[in-house]
Amino acid sequence: METVLTVLGFAVLPAIALYGYIDRYLLRRRSLRAGLAAFEAQYRPSGCTVDVASCYPLSEHMVKELAASRGLRYTGRAPGRRRLGPMGFVPADRTG
Repeated sequence: METVLTVLGFAVLPAIALYGYIDRYLLRRRSLRAGLAAFEAQYRPSGCTVDVASCYPLSEHMVKELAASRGLRYTGRAPGRRRLGPMGFVPADRTG
């Protein structure tokens, strides 16, 4: 049984590492158009949350500027999340 687990470990761990490497490699090669398309998919004029990681290569500042140019105001991260959570936006004329 121990041999099976060892062989399985030697097969599974490199596969997981390779998957993570390929995922990061493909993300780094994304174009600006792909980042804008991801923003557009999450954008709602009535208010929205935007996951910045899915909008790469756009930075947080770029996402805030895009939303502001469309009449949205940044309200902060989702409750309970400080750095990695989605960014919240509401219409600029609304106070909440």
